[in-house]
Amino acid sequence: MPVGKPPHFLLDECIHLGAAAALRKRGVDAVHVVETGLAGAGDVVVLETAIAQRRILVTRDYSDFALLVAALQRRKRSFPGVLFASVALPLGRPGALAEALTRFAERPGGVPEGTVAWLTAR
Repeated sequence: MPVGKPPHFLLDECIHLGAAAALRKRGVDAVHVVETGLAGAGDVVVLETAIAQRRILVTRDYSDFALLVAALQRRKRSFPGVLFASVALPLGRPGALAEALTRFAERPGGVPEGTVAWLTAR
């Protein structure tokens, strides 16, 4: 993401749907894959959508997306970033995820383009 611009998020299907609405109430630009018609879509489609929409992908699916990110990096392909949500963030509490993402969105630096970062509870 360009420096100084607030991040835009695409929340993967493994992230609670309510987190997107909770984030928007906090003024954070976030959409969930279900809201975009991508329910059940493959990981490649989800990642390509995030890239096309210039959104940081938020997921818990490290095993699959780490491989896809590595392939992008090998090809030197630009992407907004992938943010892996820690298992310390409870799945059933969208407010906890929204709080963590809001803090993340407000900090300088965020996810440098073409890289990954971890979203933790604190």
